[in-house]
Amino acid sequence: LSQIIQRSQQRLRYLLHDHSLQLAVVLPAASGGQTLFHAGGSGSGIGSDIGDSAADSYWLQTLTLQLTSADLVPGGRDHQRTIALSHNEDITLCQLDLGADNNPGWLAVLSSLSDYDKESLYSLTQTLRPAFSQGLTIYCQRQQAVAVALKQERSAQAAELHDSLAQVLGYLRIRTARLQTFAADSENFCQQQDAIREISDEIAGQTLMAYRQARELISASRLTLREQSLEQIFSHAIDEFAQHSAIVFQLDNRCTDISLNERQLTQLSHIVRESLANIVRHSHASHARIRALLRHGKLQISIEDNGRGIAADQARSDSYGLMIMQERAATIGARCVINTRKSGGTVVEISFPVKDK
Repeated sequence: LSQIIQRSQQRLRYLLHDHSLQLAVVLPAASGGQTLFHAGGSGSGIGSDIGDSAADSYWLQTLTLQLTSADLVPGGRDHQRTIALSHNEDITLCQLDLGADNNPGWLAVLSSLSDYDKESLYSLTQTLRPAFSQGLTIYCQRQQAVAVALKQERSAQAAELHDSLAQVLGYLRIRTARLQTFAADSENFCQQQDAIREISDEIAGQTLMAYRQARELISASRLTLREQSLEQIFSHAIDEFAQHSAIVFQLDNRCTDISLNERQLTQLSHIVRESLANIVRHSHASHARIRALLRHGKLQISIEDNGRGIAADQARSDSYGLMIMQERAATIGARCVINTRKSGGTVVEISFPVKDK
């Protein structure tokens, strides 16, 4: 963009016979600050050291002060104003329309032209403004796309952390609290050595898992999926969480012939694990069941328990996990609904269209 501005500046200098003429383009950033492009350098933030010389720095700093002033209010499409400087120089500002969704940008020209030549400058900038407006509009759109992509990536990474390290750390917190209880009971400490050893082994295993997950997130920003089928996702999750609680888990999988891609398996694995983790942590249930069936071309998965259900205050305290479950479902075109069962307990229902083999 600076090269385009530089070529335009050279053209204006030639046509107006003013070799001191300088050109700059300013557009508001989405954050409320402003970005400045000029012939002497690339885009830079307002208020930074810009310009290649003291003279450049003087007029550009004056320009930035005016642009951040409350007195400079965007006008109509042909809005133009002049900022007087010393040594018979002034800055001509022409508004650049960047679309209805963006604040306008500005085309700034530093010159020492006569009133007659300023009329010519106005005519020449009129021909430049549509091109700059179009280019800067594309620039704004790309910046907005980058901002959206960054937000999505941060959300994805937050979900990965929540569904991996956060779960392991939550379990470690529970087991270490149990270990502290045993350690504080000095009278029965010797009789509880087997239970203490079992908890210690579990903590060691979970710590190793957390270490592996952290290394995977550092190296690839995504966890490696161990399971290769829906059946493996269900069985591995049940085996893991059955070891952490006294809940009796049941599996009713009637979709052994369903073919799912890696992306679908990954998201379903996280949803299933988060659902079982919530059952173990919050439900006070004695039984839980995973059921999967194919009905009317849709895979329907339900994860239910006979616990106390989801209270309003609990839903708020764990809303981040529930929200991530629904977001993960949406990424594979699925629908995820969490409800309280009429007979007591909670049910998580996931459904989305699939093709059987």
